[in-house]
Formats: sequence, C-alpha cells, structure tokens
Amino acid sequence: MKHLLLICTQIYMVSIHYIHLLSLLYYDEKVADRNIDKKNQNNNYLKRKKKITLLLVYIISNMTYFSTVIYIYIY
Repeated sequence: MKHLLLICTQIYMVSIHYIHLLSLLYYDEKVADRNIDKKNQNNNYLKRKKKITLLLVYIISNMTYFSTVIYIYIY
C-alpha cells in the first residue's frame, strides 16, 4: 500500500509540473498574440481549450491522489 501511495504522489507531482509548464507556455503565447494580432478568433478557441485541459488534468490528478490517500488510511 505504501508503494501505491508513493506512485500516486509522483503522478501528482508530475501533473503539477505539467500544469506549470503549460501555464508558462500559455502565458508566452498570450504575450506573443497580443503583440502580433488581436483579431484571430481561432487563437482564442485554442486558449480556452488549453485552459479546460489544464483544469481537467488538475482535477483528475487531485481526485486520484486524495482518493488513494483516503483509501490507504482507511484500510
């Protein structure tokens, strides 16, 4: 059971690192888009899609991590 906790903790940390990198990429694209053009609607759609992806990855990683921790401490 402790190995399962370790694996889930590592997955949680990797997902947080992934979210951080994606947010940095999103920020860079936002600045670049502001400098290049302000009229492209397709970029706005892609940005919204990235935000939703970030949110889903964050929620899923939190749910798996905390449900595993609760499961290990109950049993």
